[in-house]
Amino acid sequence: MKTKTWFTIIAASLLCGLTTQTIRAQDIDSFAPVVVKTVPEAGAKDVPPGEYEVRITFSKEMADQSWSWSSAWQNSDPKSLGKPHYEADHKTCVMKVKLEPGKTYG
Repeated sequence: MKTKTWFTIIAASLLCGLTTQTIRAQDIDSFAPVVVKTVPEAGAKDVPPGEYEVRITFSKEMADQSWSWSSAWQNSDPKSLGKPHYEADHKTCVMKVKLEPGKTYG
């Protein structure tokens, strides 16, 4: 009987140890960078045609030359007028583009 009780105590202790987790508050520094702002604003419908600078601002500093631009669907990207670059803050990536009238970009 003592052996069975002792085994039950050990098993219960192990289970408690396996299920006990340290709960820590989330910290923005532990997250990957995310987009915090776009210019023009995502979903904007009143952007005039012509040459424009698309600006994407991230939550953290980024490494220049590490950008990747893509389109949401075929032929939804504007014509690029140069290479993208980061501003001095290393958070805002800028690419000059030509926007056409009546076209939706993504």
